Amino acid sequence: MLRLEHFKLLNPKAAKLSKGAGGAPDVTFEEVADLLATLDYDVSVYARLVYGMEWSLNMTMRNILVGQVLDYTNPVPLEDQEFAHIVAQMVIGTATTGYDLTPSQKAHLAGIKWWTRGNEAEHRNMSSILDNYDAELRHALYEWNEHQRKKVLINV
Repeated sequence: MLRLEHFKLLNPKAAKLSKGAGGAPDVTFEEVADLLATLDYDVSVYARLVYGMEWSLNMTMRNILVGQVLDYTNPVPLEDQEFAHIVAQMVIGTATTGYDLTPSQKAHLAGIKWWTRGNEAEHRNMSSILDNYDAELRHALYEWNEHQRKKVLINV
């Protein structure tokens, strides 16, 4: 059965540090990679960043979030782009650590005096995008496990 913790197999450092008990592993690197290959690129990046701890994808995930939030068909002021990047980084940090920020912490990180309702709306919007990625990932994981279970039942 494949679980979210198995995405750590994608990180070579984690694979080197884990001690094996010998024998065949229940889940291999290839199986995790097969599941990721079935996902959209955005969800795959999310899974590798949040669950696989592949920190090099941080900027990629931030650019994906900002690209989905900002409307580039119209000119976007530079300060709006910069603020969107700051909020995206906050949301990614919350997703990877599980630590929620208070409004005063968000204001401090953004370099502003007050965290307004509009700021919180943008933060919630980006958080909902990551929540959707997580839901897609968990659904794909469930489908993959069901498919594997059916294969085992047929071979028995």
